[in-house]
Amino acid sequence: MKINNIEIIYLDKDCSSIFKIKNNEIISFDNLLEIVNKAMLYNFKLKIINKDVDTIILLVNTF
Repeated sequence: MKINNIEIIYLDKDCSSIFKIKNNEIISFDNLLEIVNKAMLYNFKLKIINKDVDTIILLVNTF
């Protein structure tokens, strides 16, 4: 499944980002894996928060 309507908000200078999926689509393993791989590549911690129909993926820079 595709992840549509991704909103990217940069929190501060270290490029920590919030990816907010606005619709109620399920994240497929491939798409989630791609995000996890990117997080690992840039040494980010991955936190997934489910709130009602929204899914927030928080990438926190660990540098």
